[in-house]
Amino acid sequence: MLAGKPAQLLGDPDEPHTVTFIDHFGKAVITLGSQDEAFGEVWHVPSADTQTLRQFVGLIAEQTHGPARPRRTSSWLLAVGGLFNPDVRAVREVLYQSESPWVVDHTKFERAFGASPTPHPQAIRATLEWFRTRAS
Repeated sequence: MLAGKPAQLLGDPDEPHTVTFIDHFGKAVITLGSQDEAFGEVWHVPSADTQTLRQFVGLIAEQTHGPARPRRTSSWLLAVGGLFNPDVRAVREVLYQSESPWVVDHTKFERAFGASPTPHPQAIRATLEWFRTRAS
């Protein structure tokens, strides 16, 4: 989207989908790896409010000052690509996460370790800045 191109999405852009800020993922992994009570348990990483991917793309568009043009990648294209590329084949295996609601509840993590998820606009701003500093 920084280049003015549509956002390529997997699955249905109108299904609810929890998006996790990479900084929260990293901090959660460090927290879980350093706490004995975390071992042997299932945890969900703290994430900001769940939205549709279409709404999320809209938030990105607000900050890139471009149009929110989500484009769904067709499943047949992924099927063909998966014949030749193992990474695309792996994407197809988790496509179910984008074709129906994918809502993550981090309440257990929050109760055990605390959580203050960064609001999407702030996380998007930080992510875009990271990309801008690395663009050539």
